[in-house]
Parts: sequence; C-alpha cells; structure tokens
Amino acid sequence: MNLKMLGERVEGDPVLQYKIHKFMARVWLIVTLPLLALAVFEPHVWLTVGVAYVMVASNYANWATDNGAMAAANASTDEDITKFSQEE
Repeated sequence: MNLKMLGERVEGDPVLQYKIHKFMARVWLIVTLPLLALAVFEPHVWLTVGVAYVMVASNYANWATDNGAMAAANASTDEDITKFSQEE
C-alpha cells in the first residue's frame, strides 16, 4: 500500500479515523507516566527527550486537527471533496 492509497483510505473511512485516534489517545496516556518520571528523576535527559516529545506531539496534533477538518468538510457536502483534492 503506497502513501496515496493510505491517505485515501484514512480520508474516506471515518471508522478507520476513529480507530487511529482511539489508538493514539491510548498511546499518549501510556507514555505520560514514564515521561513524567523521566522529567522528575533525570532532568538532563528530559531536556533532550522533552524537545523531541513536544515536537512529535505537536506534529500529531496538527495532523489530527487537519485530518478531522478535512473529514468534516467532506461529510458536510454531497460532493466528493476527497476526489477533487487528490486530482489537484
């Protein structure tokens, strides 16, 4: 499966979008405790790991927001916006 096919599948399948967000919500919850422990007990390591973590979390938040907005826009009309955007 190439990247374009994956994008089409994610954009066009609300069930898959839900599953991805449910999985990632669990990931963020599970990762929180070890990261807090790292910040408290190894602050010098946290400086490096913390920057990378914030960068990844921010990128995921941006992607999730944009993906959700595209799905909402696609769901708000009878037109196939996804098909239109892929032809651009």
